[in-house]
Amino acid sequence: MAVESRNDGRQRYFYRKKRVGGKVISEYVGGSEFDFMLAEWKENDRKIARHEKNMREIEPFDLEAFDRKLDALEADLNELITAYLTGAGFYKTSSREWRYKQSD
Repeated sequence: MAVESRNDGRQRYFYRKKRVGGKVISEYVGGSEFDFMLAEWKENDRKIARHEKNMREIEPFDLEAFDRKLDALEADLNELITAYLTGAGFYKTSSREWRYKQSD
């Protein structure tokens, strides 16, 4: 919907645009202040409906599933680090620190 000015901007009219076939047709709706308020109200309704539709389409983020995936990734990473450091000659102390084995 659009407000168009005619007669060098002295008159304002409210038009609804719609597509018929391959052409856009302008349909006169009104020219009073009430018509302009109605157009604004309808435009706000359309924006609200579009926003609500977008909110319904967005999948809710499953924080617990994400946390489980992070925990599994952390466990795999710790296992990989342990295997690498053990193979490179390191060991864990009682305080859980990695130390290099000194050769005797």
